[in-house]
Amino acid sequence: MMMVYKSKRGFTLLEMMLSIAIITIVSGCLVSLIVAIKDSYLSTYNSDDSADYAMLFAEGFENSFLAKAQGNDTTKKEWVWNVQKKKNSDNVEQDTLCCNNDPVFSLKQMSVTRKNESTPRAKWLIKMVYGWDSSSNVVSYTIYVIDNYYNPGHIKCVYNGGFAIPHLNDKDFHKGDITVTAADADHDGGAIKFKMS
Repeated sequence: MMMVYKSKRGFTLLEMMLSIAIITIVSGCLVSLIVAIKDSYLSTYNSDDSADYAMLFAEGFENSFLAKAQGNDTTKKEWVWNVQKKKNSDNVEQDTLCCNNDPVFSLKQMSVTRKNESTPRAKWLIKMVYGWDSSSNVVSYTIYVIDNYYNPGHIKCVYNGGFAIPHLNDKDFHKGDITVTAADADHDGGAIKFKMS
């Protein structure tokens, strides 16, 4: 009896379907991995960037505050720092006898343009609330950095800090009486007023 063997070349239908299924699964996993890496990169970048902006704003605000409160020209002048509620405004304004509503510190930041928009916008919105401890002459603050580009309205970073005001009770330094008031017991806006008379 003679046996005849047929040569099998190519793939059967079952093998082809199995190969296609494996390729599809691997491709889906790769796409998901690429998207996850991209999102992770953007999230990390935005977190780092928002933290940098918060620290820059804090440092600028502290320096501007101290320069006005401790400068040589403070005698017989009045400064009021108005910090609006974080829901309504991102401005920190300085009121003086000579100049009204001048920014205490204006953060210079890059503007970005979203797709399908022609007007550039600030990448971050800065909101700030603060407190005043009269016993230690310390201004404490909380800065909220809000995303205005990728996910508008989302708070990306919260930065807490504070600084002491040296020589506040030193009359020889100011050459006059000093009154300090703070109208923000609930950390919800108000003003810190320094009056050098």
